[in-house]
Amino acid sequence: MGLGYKQEEFSIKHGYLLFWLNSHGYRVRQKHLMRCRDCKVGRKNSVHKVSLAVDIRILSKQVGAAGKIVDVKPDEELKILAHAHDYWDRLGGAKRIKGDLGHFSMSHNGMR
Repeated sequence: MGLGYKQEEFSIKHGYLLFWLNSHGYRVRQKHLMRCRDCKVGRKNSVHKVSLAVDIRILSKQVGAAGKIVDVKPDEELKILAHAHDYWDRLGGAKRIKGDLGHFSMSHNGMR
């Protein structure tokens, strides 16, 4: 499977993940959807640099019929991200990285 095809698959899976999080009331912020190739952040061969990864933070959720926005505590965020990774696994994304639950990616050239 070539890089272009993987990027297309990642885009679809990423969209499903965002929809899944939103359907559960979570509001997210994303970063590092694509890092520059010579960027000093992260690993040299990071899949972020080929558009196959995104970092997601969950900072709030909508609750109640009025859709009130409330903050998510850090320990709650980790539980939510763990459930999101269970869903990501079902979509066929790369396995979670221990200690980095906010990272969602697809594997490429041995990186995830």
